[in-house]
Amino acid sequence: MTKRLDAPPDTGPSKSLKALTSIDFAQVFRAASPRDLMASAGLRHQPATTGVLLVQALFACFIALAIGIVGPPPHPDFGVLWASHKVANPYNPAALEAVLGKGLKLFSYPPTFLAVTFPLGWPTQDASYLAWIAFSAAALMVSIRHAAAPLVLLSPAVLMTGLMAQTSMLMGALLIAAATLFHRPILAGILLGVATCIKPQVTLLIPLVLIGSGQWRVMASVAATGIILCIAATGLYGPEIWMHWLRSLPGFLQANDALLSGRYLALEGPWKAVPIILGAMLAWWSGRKGRYETGVFVATAAALLGSVHAIDYDAAILAPFAFSAALSAGWRGLGCAAAMLCLPSVWPVAALGGLASLIAIDWPKGDGPIDFKRLLHRRAPASGRS
Repeated sequence: MTKRLDAPPDTGPSKSLKALTSIDFAQVFRAASPRDLMASAGLRHQPATTGVLLVQALFACFIALAIGIVGPPPHPDFGVLWASHKVANPYNPAALEAVLGKGLKLFSYPPTFLAVTFPLGWPTQDASYLAWIAFSAAALMVSIRHAAAPLVLLSPAVLMTGLMAQTSMLMGALLIAAATLFHRPILAGILLGVATCIKPQVTLLIPLVLIGSGQWRVMASVAATGIILCIAATGLYGPEIWMHWLRSLPGFLQANDALLSGRYLALEGPWKAVPIILGAMLAWWSGRKGRYETGVFVATAAALLGSVHAIDYDAAILAPFAFSAALSAGWRGLGCAAAMLCLPSVWPVAALGGLASLIAIDWPKGDGPIDFKRLLHRRAPASGRS
């Protein structure tokens, strides 16, 4: 089997770790072996066992539910998500105010988001809030597929998006899972398609990774998923829902500029074009080299920096990629981990974009996983005394 160009040297886990991971979770996704999964991902993974993944999912649900129950009441942003399923036209602020009470209520997600999250409107707002944050946290854990995945919950951006019940954790889960499952093109395409139907501005540059790598089956699966969800949204709300959405966007962006401009992740003015252009080139280049996860990492960071709508909590989308890089990309990866431990803002995201770019072009050469055991047990040079 041909080895990926960006697959790191096979140092192999210890015998004890091999025993712990004796259940090959990659078989669930019909991969030939964990090494094939690592190679297709573009960054190094230690696949967790099925039992470990289940424990991690339950742990994430427990943490999310504990925070949701003892923490503050559901954030107003989630109230809008929940109320959008209770009205005929969720892009009408007056209709949302009738459900939630007085105050500025704006909904900006595309109609396909309504089709993806349709069950959110079934329970009460409080129950829906708890279910949403628990599901998002569990999805993030399972998508990373690593024994140390709970560490990603330490990121302030992840904590913020969890408290606010935003979609960023779910977006990160969908993108990291898709990027590491290109060997199963239909599944990867479905995941990317769902992510695109939630936040299309985030996945803007990812098609260049698919084009560069010739992943036409993934692209076909993305297109089919999008078409199905568009049909579902039209069936639920009628064809006029699309015009309601498009007409609402200018007012939504204007309100955000007035209220949240200090929390934007995007660069200002014409500087937005810089990450978009560089990200497009590196996304295509990573695809050509078979570095799928790295390509999606670069494309997502560049899209956030060049977006017209990306808020600080959206940095959580990059958290699983930064976690993966910390395990595989040497000092560049440690820089990614440090950036994710900062409070989310434009500068940590810019740092992540820059470090992801260095990983994509493989500079400096040979900056592979750090052997911490060797560093800790490094012996002092002999003094020459008898």
